[in-house]
Amino acid sequence: MKIFVTFFILCFVCKPSNGTSLVKACLVENGFGASGKDLEIVKAVANPEYVGILRQVPKDKLSGVFACIFQDRNPTTNLYASLKRLIEMDDKVSKAEAQKMQDSLTDCHKEAGDDAKLLNCVNAFDSPFDEIMATIRDVPDSLGFCYEKCKLTISEMYKIEQNRLNLKEIMTFVPEEKMACTTGCKVDKSGRSLTSRLTDLIHKSKKHDEKKKKEMIETLNRCSAQVSGVKVETYNLIKCLNLYKPPFIDLY
Repeated sequence: MKIFVTFFILCFVCKPSNGTSLVKACLVENGFGASGKDLEIVKAVANPEYVGILRQVPKDKLSGVFACIFQDRNPTTNLYASLKRLIEMDDKVSKAEAQKMQDSLTDCHKEAGDDAKLLNCVNAFDSPFDEIMATIRDVPDSLGFCYEKCKLTISEMYKIEQNRLNLKEIMTFVPEEKMACTTGCKVDKSGRSLTSRLTDLIHKSKKHDEKKKKEMIETLNRCSAQVSGVKVETYNLIKCLNLYKPPFIDLY
């Protein structure tokens, strides 16, 4: 795997390796099996190709499965508050429809006794809530601090998830400002500086000759000194470097 891909995955969109195991465990916990056919039930949500499958599935049991998935991935996070956030991030619905979703969610929150009942109450597997459920299923980090902070939409999060090995492709969908904010946030949370990471990548690059590497190191050092001590230092370093343009993006 290319070095820059490794950097990008580790610091930005690392996908949990136990995803399938978690889904199987939640299926079994709620009275389903753990076969490929059972997994298709979860895949069927918001997927027109599988729409027939859901007609035969008890929605209260499916609500239990998704509540289980959510709780395992977000043990300290409130589902009601998280759904409100995801509705705000949903760029596939109109403002009026989003408000109706929020109102329905609030009404159900007052009545529901637990997360599974809340999902069942809002008809979580029918449009438009089914897209929210699909996001919880498909984008494990959708409720992470950085995505909310940087105001990514659900569509943008999906593009990142679907193209997590291809930074150049992601940049055709996600605005550079949002990408800089999110990457800076992720790197800051990782505990290792972007300057240190990029220095290693430049030295190991096979796409740049020694002259270009020297120029890149000089640019990196200059920008690092320029942003040292300023607020949101990593974000400002990304902007100073023009990280998503040549020559730095060519590290990938």
